[in-house]
Amino acid sequence: MGEEIAITFETLYDVLMREKQRDELLQLEPTFYKDVITYLSEKVKVWEKVSKDNDLFSLGERDKIEAEIKNTRKILRDLYEKREKKVIGLAINKSRIGHSLEDANLLVEEKAFLESVTGV
Repeated sequence: MGEEIAITFETLYDVLMREKQRDELLQLEPTFYKDVITYLSEKVKVWEKVSKDNDLFSLGERDKIEAEIKNTRKILRDLYEKREKKVIGLAINKSRIGHSLEDANLLVEEKAFLESVTGV
């Protein structure tokens, strides 16, 4: 990706759609998962703060944030599963060919996963 992007619900949805459209792994920032955890933590903190307020506006805002957190988790699950399938495919190809076909777009966590699956 080159430049760092801010994690938002919209950017996560965009990443998922682009990952679904490609056969190879999409290049993500090395800190992608850490950035996503930070984003979700901040959303939960905002949700907790808004939940303490009892006015009508706060209740609507709380429901909106709660839905965004739920939808973000679904997007992340889908993204993880899509990338997991691609890494497993790389491991299968690597085991059949006998040498490394590692994808440059693997994140550190995914490289470790690839090695453990290939080892099996």
